[in-house]
Amino acid sequence: MFRIPARWRPYAIPFAVLVVGLVFTVVAAGTAWRYVQHRDRDHFETLQGQAIDAIDHRFELYSGLLRGTAAAFSMNEATPVEAFRRYVARANPADTFPSLRSIGFIAAFTPGTPADARAKAAEILKGRGAFWPRPDGGDSAALLIEPLDGRTQRLLGYDLMSDPDRRPAMEASRATANLRLTGKVGLATGQAASQRQALQMYMPVTRPKPGSTRHEEEFVGWSFATIRANTLFVSTLAGRGLIDEIDVDVYDGAPRPENLLYRSPHDLNEPGTTFTHDRQIEVGGRKWTLHFTNSPQFERVPTATTVLPVVAAGLVVTLSLALATLMQMEGMRRTRTAETLARTTRLKAEATLKDMSGRVVSALTLFGAMIDLETERTEGPQTRTALADIRERLLTVVHVNAKLEAFAAGGRVPLKSYLDAVLAELTPA
Repeated sequence: MFRIPARWRPYAIPFAVLVVGLVFTVVAAGTAWRYVQHRDRDHFETLQGQAIDAIDHRFELYSGLLRGTAAAFSMNEATPVEAFRRYVARANPADTFPSLRSIGFIAAFTPGTPADARAKAAEILKGRGAFWPRPDGGDSAALLIEPLDGRTQRLLGYDLMSDPDRRPAMEASRATANLRLTGKVGLATGQAASQRQALQMYMPVTRPKPGSTRHEEEFVGWSFATIRANTLFVSTLAGRGLIDEIDVDVYDGAPRPENLLYRSPHDLNEPGTTFTHDRQIEVGGRKWTLHFTNSPQFERVPTATTVLPVVAAGLVVTLSLALATLMQMEGMRRTRTAETLARTTRLKAEATLKDMSGRVVSALTLFGAMIDLETERTEGPQTRTALADIRERLLTVVHVNAKLEAFAAGGRVPLKSYLDAVLAELTPA
C-alpha cells in the first residue's frame, strides 16, 4: 500500500483540493466550450433555414409572375406583340427579379389544333426573324419573348418541346397544372453543356373551350421565364445577408460536379470551415441538394468571452481554496505543536515538583530521626519536650504533603477535603 512520506502529509489535503478544483475547472471549461459549439451549430442551422426560406420565397414570387402572365394570355385569345410588351413594361419584373433573363409565351400544337391557330402564330411571328414555319410543323412555338435581343430572338418560333432538356418540365407543367422547372439550359438554343447557366420555368395556360357549357378549359401553351442561375442565388442570398456567413453549393439532384447549379465564391486560402451539412428541397418539381458550409466570416460566439472567464474563475477559486486549506492545515499543525509542548512542559514541571516534594519529605524524615536520637541523649525534661514538639511539627508537614500527593494522584485536589485533612493534622488530639 502506498504511503505518503511524513514530510508531505501536511500538504496532502491542500494538494487534493487543488487537484479536485483543477478537474472541476477543466469540466466547466469543457461544458462552456460545448455550449459555444452548440450555439454556433444552432446559428449555422438557423442560417440554413433562412437560406431555404429565401429560395422558396423567391420561387413563390416567380410563380406569381408566371401565373399573372398565364392569366393575361387566358383572357386574351390573341395577345399582340405590343400589348405583351406593354404588359411586361408595367409589371417591370427586372427590378423585382434581377436574375430574370426573359419572359414569354409558348403556343402548344397538337394533332387536334385548328389550322387557324398555326396561322395566328405565323401572323405573330411574321417579320420578327423567327425560325418559322418549321418544316415538320413542331409541337410548340415560342411566340412572344421580352426583352427581345439577339440572343432571345433565336428562340422565336423555336419548338422548345423538341429540346430534351426542356420537354420533361413542359409536359410535367401541363400534367400537374403547376409551375415546373428545368435543369440547366442555355440562354439560347444549341449551346454546349458547359455554357448552360440558365433555368427555365413553365406555367400552363388554358382558355375556356369554345362552345362548352361545362366551363371546360383547353390547353393552349405555357407562360415561361428564363433566369440566370448564378444571379438568382447571389441576389437571393445576398438580399438577406446570408452570403457573408455561409457558403452554399446548389446541385440539381445528387451533389455531383455535372449537376452543379451554383457555387459560392470560396476563398481556399482562408481557414475556418467547421460546419457542413446537406439539405434537400423541392423546387418546381425538381429535387435540389444544398451543400452548406460556414464561411470564414461566420459569426461565432466569442470563445474568449465565454470559455476563458470560466477557466480564470475556476483557477482563482481553486487556488484560493487550496491556499486556505494549506493555511488551515498549517494553523492546526502549529496548534498541535503548541499543545504538545505545553503538555510536555506541564509533565516536566509536575515531575520536578514531585521530585522536590520527595526530597523535602526525605529531608524532614531525616531531621525527625536526628531529633529522635537527640531526644534519647538529652536528659533535661524541658529540652526533651521542645525536641518532641519540633518532631511533631515535622511529622505534621510530612503528613500534610502526603495528603496533597494522595489527592493529586486522583487528577484533581478537592479543596474542602484537603483543608479538613490539614485541620485534622494540626488539631491536638
